[in-house]
Amino acid sequence: MKNMITQYSGLKREVYILFVGKLVTAMGSFVWPMLTFLLTAKLGFSDGTAAMLIATAGLISLPVTLAPLTGAASHGCMPGRLFEKILDKQPFGDYSSVRR
Repeated sequence: MKNMITQYSGLKREVYILFVGKLVTAMGSFVWPMLTFLLTAKLGFSDGTAAMLIATAGLISLPVTLAPLTGAASHGCMPGRLFEKILDKQPFGDYSSVRR
């Protein structure tokens, strides 16, 4: 087990950042099964009602999921672009003046 972990030591900082980002994204995918369990086991919804609520939430989120494929991101319609406009900076811009 130790050898499996030590083989990844010494990688570039960017690799570790991508790993943590992927880990957070994967944990975010667990929200839907957990919400289904919460609706049925804790809140007492029937299986059909819980399924309908989860399916409705999925359909509502579909346009946001498909927006990058339609080119909406290049027109400033994505939520991530909002922060760029608020901060008036380019993504991954020059942050050399930030103290560490």
